[in-house]
Amino acid sequence: NGEPIMFPYMRCKLTDKIMDATGNDVHVDHIDGDRTNNTIDNFSFVQNWANQMKGDAPSYDVLKERLEIMLKNLRKYR
Repeated sequence: NGEPIMFPYMRCKLTDKIMDATGNDVHVDHIDGDRTNNTIDNFSFVQNWANQMKGDAPSYDVLKERLEIMLKNLRKYR
């Protein structure tokens, strides 16, 4: 509705869902995939299941490619 989101609420970067950041279903994601890069600009809050899907993907681009393959096959064999 155009109103700013205020703490403790946040918008998941992967699902676009507004969530309570203090909940146990929220993870902190390393945006660039480098778990040693702990600069504040490299962090984003995401839903736990979305972060688990990203899991071993080294970047959002790789995750996108993998999800496109999955969606293609889900639609094909559904």
